[in-house]
Amino acid sequence: MPPLPAERRRWILAGLAFLALIGWGAVRRTEVLAAVEAGQVENASPQLGGDAAGYYRVAIERPFPCWSPVREPMLPILGRLTLAVFGDPGAGTWEAAPDEAGRARVLANHAVLRRLSMALSLLALAAMMGLAFVAFGRAAALVAGFLHADSTWLSWYGIAFLREDLVAALVCVLAAAGLVLQRLDASRTRERRIAV
Repeated sequence: MPPLPAERRRWILAGLAFLALIGWGAVRRTEVLAAVEAGQVENASPQLGGDAAGYYRVAIERPFPCWSPVREPMLPILGRLTLAVFGDPGAGTWEAAPDEAGRARVLANHAVLRRLSMALSLLALAAMMGLAFVAFGRAAALVAGFLHADSTWLSWYGIAFLREDLVAALVCVLAAAGLVLQRLDASRTRERRIAV
């Protein structure tokens, strides 16, 4: 088998490095998630708190599509859909749980939403690497991806069921799409407008 051309080899290695960084980010977030669920982290519990508890409350108590005047709807909608498939939408809230079995059902829902948050965090990592790649190239995307994947702080908040990772992913995707569209040859975009 003849050797691969140098540029193709670089692309393959960069693609494998991107996948490895997403895997590393998943490992870091899984470690933090396991520590929180086991109660091994000081001042952290398996129960959602603060804003995350508010999002959970909206997702559980409000009729679909989870509209609330105090919370934006995107994260509660995703939470509600995730609980409908993987969780227990009838579990209720922590405050309304009647006994230990009810609180266990709520904690199981919190664990499902923490895993959703981890998936959104990895989506944000991939979108950020994509934006860095489009804007600055392979090397910058790999450095940015490593810094994001290895960050303990981002791993901690990546399992918290907060909106930041979802917003970051959407902003990075929109910015990358804008850069790609800006760099397209003007004659190609003009031809598309005429064809439509």
